[in-house]
Amino acid sequence: MQKKKKILISLIIFFLSFYGIVIAGEEKEIKYNFYADRLITSSHIILFDEALTQKIVEIGNKIIKASDKPDMNCTFRILNDPTINAYSTASGEGSFIYVNTGLLDIIESEDELAGVLAHEIAHAVKKHQIKFLKSEFWSTFVGSFLLEFGAGVAGIYLGHTLAPSDVIRAQQIGEIVTYTTGFLGSKAVAPIIVTIIQGYRKEHELEADALAIRYMAKAGYQPTAYIAFLKKLKSIRDKLKINEKNYASCLINAKPGLEERIKYVKRLILESKYEIK
Repeated sequence: MQKKKKILISLIIFFLSFYGIVIAGEEKEIKYNFYADRLITSSHIILFDEALTQKIVEIGNKIIKASDKPDMNCTFRILNDPTINAYSTASGEGSFIYVNTGLLDIIESEDELAGVLAHEIAHAVKKHQIKFLKSEFWSTFVGSFLLEFGAGVAGIYLGHTLAPSDVIRAQQIGEIVTYTTGFLGSKAVAPIIVTIIQGYRKEHELEADALAIRYMAKAGYQPTAYIAFLKKLKSIRDKLKINEKNYASCLINAKPGLEERIKYVKRLILESKYEIK
């Protein structure tokens, strides 16, 4: 009886802490971006290359000005990570956008880089991380799958396997953070890491692709460079036999898959009135 009571109390705490993000307004979304940035940078080394960072900021800001939120503020970071990946905290105002050195090693033009940044900026504009949290909140509350799976993924991502005691400790820390800050706490850890590895929902990834080529064209970049970049990712994936189980890259692993995304972007460009150089 006592055990059942403890489980019920834990479920209530879990519901209330997660509900904080479900009803979050812009202020809490900004806090979320900073929380997510602390999580990400705690396990990565930021590369401080002034010239390279400035180039990324310049391209990124051009894309933002061409987006649906031209006044949105974003922070761009280069992470010293050989993994071919780029991602963002994707929560509107104050979002952080990360580009790995592994990605920069395969970029061959400013237009390709603009395509990657445009995709991540589109995620931020549409607040896909918050939408992902909201959708996963209900499935998580119904069952503990995401928490357990996410904790395991987090362990792999951070370089070790989490024991059951680690999961409990994370929950406890999350409850403290939620109580003291009024925000989500560590309940966001699993979804953040899952999206870094697997990407967002299919509809969100396709929406980001569609917006990316529109933003690129409006900012003066060549949309077909984004197709070339996606083809390059597909070639690397096939050559190295990469998948979400052995490679932590949402750029490569995101649904509905690179083949479908390439076809989708090609069709959009052909059907659009974008000027193709």
